[in-house]
Amino acid sequence: MGGIFMLCLLLQNARGASPVLAGIQMVPMMAGPLLGNLMFARYSRRWGVRRPLIAALSLACVASAALLGVSESTPYWILAAAVGIADFGVGVGAPAMTFALMESAGPEHANIASSMLNTNRQFGGLVGVAVIGIAPANPGDWYAGACSSFLVTALCYGAAALVTLKYVPATGRRAV
Repeated sequence: MGGIFMLCLLLQNARGASPVLAGIQMVPMMAGPLLGNLMFARYSRRWGVRRPLIAALSLACVASAALLGVSESTPYWILAAAVGIADFGVGVGAPAMTFALMESAGPEHANIASSMLNTNRQFGGLVGVAVIGIAPANPGDWYAGACSSFLVTALCYGAAALVTLKYVPATGRRAV
């Protein structure tokens, strides 16, 4: 959520897009989560949950890091492609994370696991927007703020991939 927030600010304040045009420019990038969610079922049947989750977080990390050099001369299509790829990773990662948690919790703890996951998602989105919102501390240099934001985003995805690698077990069970 923080990355989307920053990208909207960047499109409007650094690139001069109106709110409507910035919204229209965001539409193609939002196909990533939809496609990722749809592809998760296929990936999980083949590889389980852990491998797609690690790959998705790593993909989002690399795509976010690709935006570290964003500048006035960066073409729109590069922004759209990198954000779309990162969002595809998020689209695969969200159902993978949910499945891994629910499988780990089992039926006896499913209610609390589900509520904690959703609470933490909401809190994470809130913190993400707050942290990313700090990045453009110098509103005269939106590109520097955007680069800082994309760095934080890439580091968070990378850290999440490492945590997944260490703590999500490789089970033989496949998601449906």
